[in-house]
Amino acid sequence: MSSRYDGIQCLGKVRQVEAASFLVVRRCRSNWRCKKVDPYRHNNLTVNVQKSRRRIGMQPDARRMGNAGIRFMEIQMTQFRFAGIAAILMLAAYSSAQDKIKIEPKWDKDSKAKYSLKGSFEVGGQQVEMTATSMWTAGVSDSDTTITIHSDDLKVEANGNDVPVQASDYKVTLDKKGALTNVEGGIEQANGPRMFLITHFFAPSGELTKDATSKWEMPKNEKLGTAAMTVETTYMGEEEVGGKKVLKIKQVVKETGSEFKSEGTFFVTKDGHTVKCDVKFGGWNIPVVGVDASGTFKLTLRD
Repeated sequence: MSSRYDGIQCLGKVRQVEAASFLVVRRCRSNWRCKKVDPYRHNNLTVNVQKSRRRIGMQPDARRMGNAGIRFMEIQMTQFRFAGIAAILMLAAYSSAQDKIKIEPKWDKDSKAKYSLKGSFEVGGQQVEMTATSMWTAGVSDSDTTITIHSDDLKVEANGNDVPVQASDYKVTLDKKGALTNVEGGIEQANGPRMFLITHFFAPSGELTKDATSKWEMPKNEKLGTAAMTVETTYMGEEEVGGKKVLKIKQVVKETGSEFKSEGTFFVTKDGHTVKCDVKFGGWNIPVVGVDASGTFKLTLRD
């Protein structure tokens, strides 16, 4: 008589080894035959079935070969399991590393960067458009970094009419940790230092965790002409800009006791250099007209 398991007939005496969601059937070298076996049978299940009509028995060496094959498969499956666990742990560690970043501002001596600036804002009932191309040049010393920003083609229009402006080169000073300590120059009629703050990225001193907001207070700074300010920074992950991976960061800056506020999305390198930013602002005081301006600025690194 033949032996049946779950309606599937097997001929021969075989040992079955469970591998993932199926059973690997190891047959001896004799003329035994076995059809597909139920995949949910237990490990090392021995099926005693009727021999084939040829009545060829299993030889001892064939049995040994079969058992060795089974043992080999068991070892392989164990190794696969350990490899899978190791791969999962490595992936989890990599993902965790990508979720935390630390920005360390750094400028190389005499390094240069070219930026384009575009502003659109309303002031005193007039719509103002501003464009400029500027060259940033870094001077590095043991105590700080001074960045000179020179613009050749600054252009300002109010309600479609050219507005003559007087502007000098920016002199921006950063301490050894990259924190902003002083700003001089810019458009004299428009509170140049305050204008620079709108598109400035305030690099946090500690680590940033993806999708978590870091908040810190900046004390009053008489050189900058600012009261105490609150800076909120949210790391949103990596993105590709111009063929390079950069950090996407949302930053909100508020000044205590005034209407000044800026909120923007910055794409920066791990060295703290802005690749591009799009900022919405309000409360920018324009002394020449005695009112505040509100609008947007876009700063983009050029090749």
